Amino acid sequence: MSDIPKEAVAAMKLNRADAVKLVAASMIELAANDVAACEAALIEARTEFFENAVAIVRSTHFQLLGEVCGDLGRTVESLHASCTYRVYAAGSDSGDTVEVVFSDCQQSFDSKFRIVLSAKLGTLSHARDRWLAAIMNLERAADRDLRVGAMSKEARDLLIKAALNDSDEGKAVVASIKALSASLKGKV
Repeated sequence: MSDIPKEAVAAMKLNRADAVKLVAASMIELAANDVAACEAALIEARTEFFENAVAIVRSTHFQLLGEVCGDLGRTVESLHASCTYRVYAAGSDSGDTVEVVFSDCQQSFDSKFRIVLSAKLGTLSHARDRWLAAIMNLERAADRDLRVGAMSKEARDLLIKAALNDSDEGKAVVASIKALSASLKGKV
C-alpha cells in the first residue's frame, strides 16, 4: 500500500459532500477574481477614454497650443494633460463636451501655465459607453462577491447541492466523482 500515492487514496474517499466543499471554495474564489477582473477592465476603459480625449482635444486645438507653447519655449507634446470628464454608475456623465486641462507642470499649484480646452464628445461616445459598462459590471461583481461572502455555509451548501441535483453539469460532477472512486477501489 505504500507505493499508492496519497492523492489516489484521498480521491477514493471523495463523495458528494467533498464535491460541495470543492465547489464552495471555487465559488468564493471565482467571485473574488470576478471583482478583480472587473476592476482591471474599469481602469482600462477609463484610461482608454482619457487618452483618446486628450488626443482629440490636443489635435483639435493643436495650433492654439502650438502658439502658446512657442511663447513658453515648450512643445505641445511636453504639456501635461488631465481630462476632467466623469462617468457615474447611475448612467450620468459630464455631458457632450470633453474638457482637458493642459499645464506646464503636473501639480497645478506649481504651474506657470494652465489652459482648459474642450471638444465635442463625438467619436468618444463609444469609449464612454464602454467605461459605463465597466462601472456597471464592477458593481454587479462586487454585489455577487458580497452575497457569496455573506452566505452562511449551510445556505451555500444547499445552493450547491441543488445545482448538483438539478443541472446536467452537476450530475456530471457527481458521476465523475463516483466513477473516479470506483476505478480507484480496485487499485487500493
